[in-house]
Amino acid sequence: MHHQLTQCPGHSGPSRTSFLAAASIALLLGVSGAQAAITVTVSAAPGEPAFHLADGITPLPDGMHFQLGSFASIPSAIDAQDNPAELFALWQVFSDGIDDVIVTIGEDSGLALGDLDGDDSFLGQTIYWWAFNTSDGLAPAADFSNVTEHALFTGADGWTFSALPPVVSTSDNLTFFAGEISGGNVTLTAVPEPTLPMLSLFALAPLALRRRR
Repeated sequence: MHHQLTQCPGHSGPSRTSFLAAASIALLLGVSGAQAAITVTVSAAPGEPAFHLADGITPLPDGMHFQLGSFASIPSAIDAQDNPAELFALWQVFSDGIDDVIVTIGEDSGLALGDLDGDDSFLGQTIYWWAFNTSDGLAPAADFSNVTEHALFTGADGWTFSALPPVVSTSDNLTFFAGEISGGNVTLTAVPEPTLPMLSLFALAPLALRRRR
């Protein structure tokens, strides 16, 4: 004999079986979501190397942004120094964009700290750290147009996105692609203006076309 589950008279809600099934699915999704996030801790304390502008004197103001991320291939120092906008177009940014700002701790300004959460697709990739000074105080624009100064570096001993939350700090041994350590501080470099050689190429283009005719 087959028994059919029926709802109680006057009850229009889901059956207990349906409720348990929905709860199980929600639990599984929650576990899956928890596994899909990884965390990187950015550590700073008073007296540790802080971020300074290209003048090497002025601390990077509170509220300015930094980002952690990675590249498909190792960037070159020449691209980071001379073509940062083109390099930024290849940048794979990590984090939720909430805690990636410069702060003052005690009397020391220009420091960076926070727990940054991101996608586990970064697992195993090298961690790069990019700091920005922007003309409008906002995060860097996609075309890098509001960035006036920047520093790009990684850990010389290897920083890697991993399931065990890694800790990165400006006190670590660093490798710079743009910017430098000056007097114990991370000194940003100014973003280059369009160069005279590039402008000359546009001026010479009509002459090149005439020679071809």
